Amino acid sequence: MVYNLANTIDEMTQKAMEKGIQEGMQKGIEKGIEKGIEKGIEKGIEKGMEEGVLKVARSALEKGVDVDFVASITDLDIEVVKKLKEKIKRTI
Repeated sequence: MVYNLANTIDEMTQKAMEKGIQEGMQKGIEKGIEKGIEKGIEKGIEKGMEEGVLKVARSALEKGVDVDFVASITDLDIEVVKKLKEKIKRTI
């Protein structure tokens, strides 16, 4: 009888440990997914903002605004603005 009780306790302990590990893994996966979604949203916002800045720069350059001024107001590197202007010239 003592043997059966010891086995029962061991089995219950093992099951509890397995359940704890399984729950811990599930929580870890959920947290990982949550963080991945947050990072994806952040990256999407950043990319959208970058595209918006490039759109403004392109529009200003198409209207004849000076390259230095466009770089100044958009905070884009002057070389990026120059390349954008060259790209606009090729499409016209």
